[in-house]
Amino acid sequence: MSALNLVIRIAASIFYSLGLWLSNQSWPAILQAFFMSFNTGLITVAITFFVLEHILQRRIAPFFFPKGGLYATPRTLRVNIGIRIAALVFACNTVP
Repeated sequence: MSALNLVIRIAASIFYSLGLWLSNQSWPAILQAFFMSFNTGLITVAITFFVLEHILQRRIAPFFFPKGGLYATPRTLRVNIGIRIAALVFACNTVP
């Protein structure tokens, strides 16, 4: 879902910039519109990822694994809390 959000936001920033280019706007205005739209997309992708992660952890995983043991499922990757915190810090400090 986050990847779909990112693709839609990139497409929107391209089409918005293209519309400004077709209306004969200046290059600084076109670039500013593109990067503002793209930056907004990155922020929403980060928010979407962490909200979905929270919902999956709190609501959906207990439904499918009532006794726990999600980590014991074959071919699943176990992501510890340190990696999650690092991803959150990276998203909060580099995206905006």
